[in-house]
Amino acid sequence: MSELPLHMQNNYLAVFFIALFLARPTLQAKDRWLVSIERAVDLIHAGNYSEAQRAYGEALANLPSGPDVQTRVYIMSQLADLDLSSGHYALAESQMRDAVTMLAAAGKERTREFAIVLGVLASALEEQGKYAEACERAKLALSIGEETLPPNSAYFAILLTTQAQVLRATNPRRALILARRSMEIFERLGERSVIDLVSSYVSDRLKELLL
Repeated sequence: MSELPLHMQNNYLAVFFIALFLARPTLQAKDRWLVSIERAVDLIHAGNYSEAQRAYGEALANLPSGPDVQTRVYIMSQLADLDLSSGHYALAESQMRDAVTMLAAAGKERTREFAIVLGVLASALEEQGKYAEACERAKLALSIGEETLPPNSAYFAILLTTQAQVLRATNPRRALILARRSMEIFERLGERSVIDLVSSYVSDRLKELLL
């Protein structure tokens, strides 16, 4: 599949990690995971998702014990995004269930990371026809997102989109309201957004809801 995965909005976190760690004069062996993330981001923008998946896998394998759980979960979410884009929905679900368990064990159940992971999990469930749990997860993701994310951020718009998608069949009126809210956020972000590619992709998906 050539489309950019829906939840790749947090690629700019990879840029942040890279800028923070690679600014040092000497790259340590333990930081090879950051190089793998940088390569994965470049591969995604080049449309080479299979190689990007391999690079994220290398990053996860080389991740030292130092970084906190959010870093590990971030990489896992990117792998799950790529699994979604390639139709490996069960694998994406498994990755995100593991991520949910990790964040819960760390006491981070009311964080933006938890909201984002739940959103990806909801998408994986929806793709497999597990609509009841998908709706539950998407609703919780949006609830936590409302507490932890700026209301006009790309992160929040993605969560709105996810819930709109899972509600299309059961509550089309609510789905339409959420879809319009998400569209408005992406329109305000415009070309200045670091996820302009994602916003155009999401807008296409939302247009289907608006028809």
